[in-house]
Parts: sequence; C-alpha cells; structure tokens
Amino acid sequence: MSETGRPLFDGKDEHVVVSKLEEGFSKGFTDNEASLYAGISRSALNRYIDKHPAFGTRKEILKDQPKMLAKDVVVTAIGDGDKQQANWYLERKDPEFTRKSENKQDTTLKVENLSMEDAVKMSPEQLEEIIKGK
Repeated sequence: MSETGRPLFDGKDEHVVVSKLEEGFSKGFTDNEASLYAGISRSALNRYIDKHPAFGTRKEILKDQPKMLAKDVVVTAIGDGDKQQANWYLERKDPEFTRKSENKQDTTLKVENLSMEDAVKMSPEQLEEIIKGK
C-alpha cells in the first residue's frame, strides 16, 4: 500500500462530493443519507471528517439550516400579522400562554366495554346511566 492509501472518495472529485454533502446536510439529511446523496460510503465520510475536523463542525451547523428556515417562516408570518402563527408560537415559547392540559381521565363506562360479569353486579340505576351515556 502506498503512502497515500486508498483515495478518499474512490477517485471522485473532492469538491463535487463535498458540495453534495453540504447540500444534503443543509436539507437536514442524516450522515447516512448525505453520504448516499453524495455517492460515497459512510466510512468515506467519517475518514473525511477525521482528516478535516472543521468539516465535522460545518456539517452540524448545516444540519440546523431547515430548523432555522422554519423559524424564519414562522417569524415572518407573525410579522405579517398572522394571528394563528403568533398564538402557536406563544403557546410553545411563553409559559404564560401555554395551554394547561387537564389530566382528566374519562371514567365513563360505555356499553360496548361493559362485560356481562360487571353488568350483573350493577344496580338498575347504574345500568341506566351507562345506557344513557352519562
């Protein structure tokens, strides 16, 4: 084996491969997906990152791009007066506007869930309430 070893991307042009990787990562692709998109193996990507650690950092930044774009769309919609988006945003970001979830369990027994064994133990009034859906 020579000093250089195996070509990094099996002889493919590095600039083309890196460009495809960056495009894939900017679309939120996983490492596997971006590697496939660029036409390289996952191990080739790992070797490239080992050789160029700054690219590993860039990869993580690029993966955040879809989230940043989505935030921009939401904030732009709010700026344009979209009340629905404004409410949605506040419910998720501001505790004052967070909907309080009521943790009430439906304890109503429905006819279709009632076993014969349970029914015979109930009073006529209880059975009537179940039938009426109370």
